Amino acid sequence: MYDLEKFEKELIEEGIAAGTINTYLCHIKEYFDWLLGSGEVEFKHLYRQNILEYISYLKNVRKTDYKTGENHSLSGKTINLKLVAIAKYNRVMQPEDIVIKKTDYIKIHENLVNPTDITKEEIDIFRQKLLQSEGCSNIRNYTIATLMAYSGLRISEVLDLKVQDISYQTYVIMVRNGKGGKQRSVIVNSKVINAIREYMKIRKTEVESEYLFCNKRGNKLNRSTINSAFASVSDRITPHKLRHFYCSNAMESGMFTIQEIAAQAGHSSLNTTMKYVHPNLKNMIEKAELL
Repeated sequence: MYDLEKFEKELIEEGIAAGTINTYLCHIKEYFDWLLGSGEVEFKHLYRQNILEYISYLKNVRKTDYKTGENHSLSGKTINLKLVAIAKYNRVMQPEDIVIKKTDYIKIHENLVNPTDITKEEIDIFRQKLLQSEGCSNIRNYTIATLMAYSGLRISEVLDLKVQDISYQTYVIMVRNGKGGKQRSVIVNSKVINAIREYMKIRKTEVESEYLFCNKRGNKLNRSTINSAFASVSDRITPHKLRHFYCSNAMESGMFTIQEIAAQAGHSSLNTTMKYVHPNLKNMIEKAELL
């Protein structure tokens, strides 16, 4: 029988982020549900033959779009995410026999001109709606949105921030646990610093907490709390789109180089940054009209 508990333990020891681990586990379970669905056989080994059949199966899976009711095939990117999880399981649990090759992944043409559809005006309206929301968490949620839109931090990095990580004098935020466990210093503007400063004036916890953004019990916030807060005022803007907006906005301002944006966002590769710095759709249409 496959051992998800052992796999999870190995991933934790590697220092892999909890969100990534959960994604791996979900994809691995999907694979084994497909493989062992009949219940008449037991898992003994990963075989390349099974992997190739699973890839063929994934290419024919239909997924319902609940907004339109239409069925669509899984995207190449989604299939690759599932294969990445299986490949990780392969390397960790069966390193002596690697059955997935790089050539098995779906080839995807990366379109570097893939405009972001979120404008600065929409971001400002979104932040204002959060600020004006009912409840005691409105200022906290407004501060988190402002921080993400004008710093490029990942939601996990925002929620990991400690009170001591903010330098109000130098406008520097220390990210101590970025992707891959890397640390970096992020420069922010007065808009971010002022938002955090005002939030700290009303920040209340029943116990002392080291986390900048915490609940009343002083515990670190769960990302689902922020996802729900954002969804309550917008069906378009998510934490990841705020990060995307930051990179695109920084590039379009002409004030930052691609290397500086990569450093701010914590990208180890400039190719990754290029996927985030797509121009704004409205600006592209305006430029096209000038041709």
